[in-house]
Amino acid sequence: MGWSFGGGSWLGAVRMITRPSMIPAGSNAPTIQTLGPSLVNTAVAANYLGLSESTLNKWRLTGDGPRYFKFGRAVRYRIADLDDWAEQHRAISTAGIGR
Repeated sequence: MGWSFGGGSWLGAVRMITRPSMIPAGSNAPTIQTLGPSLVNTAVAANYLGLSESTLNKWRLTGDGPRYFKFGRAVRYRIADLDDWAEQHRAISTAGIGR
């Protein structure tokens, strides 16, 4: 059984990750709601982090984004790596940021 996200097909996924409150009504935003491995494509990773796909694409080029896997032309992110990356970018103050 395959799941389709944004016109592509992806076998497996993990659990319901996208918070329903973050998805606009009537949106077809990709979500994760299944039983397989914890690898997701760029669209799902961007939605999970609340970022655009183009931001993740640019960050892959500059090395600023989360760790990822490359299988031929397919890019996949591990959910644990997204969580780790987000945790590393947690801030408690804006003091000193960008200096």
